[in-house]
Amino acid sequence: IDLAAKVDGFTAPQRFYIAFAQNWCQNARPESVRSQALQDPHSPDHFRVNGVIVNQPSFAAAFGCKKPAPMVPANSCRVW
Repeated sequence: IDLAAKVDGFTAPQRFYIAFAQNWCQNARPESVRSQALQDPHSPDHFRVNGVIVNQPSFAAAFGCKKPAPMVPANSCRVW
């Protein structure tokens, strides 16, 4: 499989991250998100996506993001 080959203008790694984000896509009013944050043990969807991929170097590489950028902070978390 050629990971650099583009389909609909996106490489395979880019399509992976787009699909990951679309999986958690939702429209919610601020009141609903606040209520969820107070009552639900699960994070609101936008944090489930951005909070995970912001710390993955492969995301930055897939989209050519440079530090510092909204999705590639200067001090990202490295656990593993």
